[in-house]
Amino acid sequence: MPLPQASVPINFRKIALESGFSKSTLSLAFKGDPQIPPVTRQKILKIAERLGYEPSPPMRKLMSEIRRSPKNRSVLTIAILHSIRRPQPTGREEPIYKMFVGATEHAEKLGYRWEEYLTHDSSHDIVKLEKRLRSLNTDGVLFLPPMDLDFVPDFKLLTLPAILLGVAPEGVRFRSVRADHFGNVQKACRTLIARGCKRIGLVGESHILRHVFSAFEGAFFATIYQAGLAHIPPLITEMDSMSVIAEYVEKNACDGILTGPNCDPAFLASTRGKYSRNVRIATYPGQYIMDRSRNISGIDEQWELIGRSGMDELARSIEMHRVHSFDPPQHLLVPGVWVEGETTKSLGKK
Repeated sequence: MPLPQASVPINFRKIALESGFSKSTLSLAFKGDPQIPPVTRQKILKIAERLGYEPSPPMRKLMSEIRRSPKNRSVLTIAILHSIRRPQPTGREEPIYKMFVGATEHAEKLGYRWEEYLTHDSSHDIVKLEKRLRSLNTDGVLFLPPMDLDFVPDFKLLTLPAILLGVAPEGVRFRSVRADHFGNVQKACRTLIARGCKRIGLVGESHILRHVFSAFEGAFFATIYQAGLAHIPPLITEMDSMSVIAEYVEKNACDGILTGPNCDPAFLASTRGKYSRNVRIATYPGQYIMDRSRNISGIDEQWELIGRSGMDELARSIEMHRVHSFDPPQHLLVPGVWVEGETTKSLGKK
């Protein structure tokens, strides 16, 4: 009489046939691997349960955790929402990438499981995503800054602790953790003043004009006024318009400028302009990879720290079972750190 086959392999094959997923996908799903989307994992676990699969200890633990109410679960799940498919540490994606790294590494350190979700500028997608989060026993939501600052997903019915990183747009009810833009500009401007600058200009990029430039501009003029220096109107331009920046420096006889990311001091130093060749430069919205490679002085906005701080705030809310509904919402500001480079010296004297 032939020996009966082991039940686990047979049922495992049945689950693969029933669900349409490979055995490797099933294995990752049973282990709770973050590579497997939560919807896929839920589908696999439900099929396995219906077929009477005898789970391994890791799967049994995962199933029991999913069934528990949030306050009784030992492993809690964070949903991390962002609007780019592959965060990379370059250009405008660099801050988002670093906040993502800071938040996810800190979540794991605190013992949370995290899942990624893509958000889009569609109210229909938002409603579907909101229902999914509620059905999967998600314990909290962390919103990363959207690439398009005109759109931040505002979940009207979401009753979970939620924190928004990096931005604080009007009309969104969630708490935010973001850079102290006002304080950072003051710090950068005062550093230029301490280096002897008396005619300081402010250069801003057009894509931030509608969102956070008012904080930058307000801090700049407040600092200039307190120091008794000349009033120079800001320049709003594109990130790569170095010739326009050089003309601005010459027209206003600037001996110092606060600039956005990716300013090229070598271009200014190579011009024939008297002021451009000798201007001192500091960045204020944050130090990017290109700024550091060019040894530009300025503010490091501590993007990874913003991610960690946001995760801390979210964990505190989850553990206290607190859903924020402040009107207006509260904000935690993270101060930046001054990074000394070569550009607080006169460019022409290097």
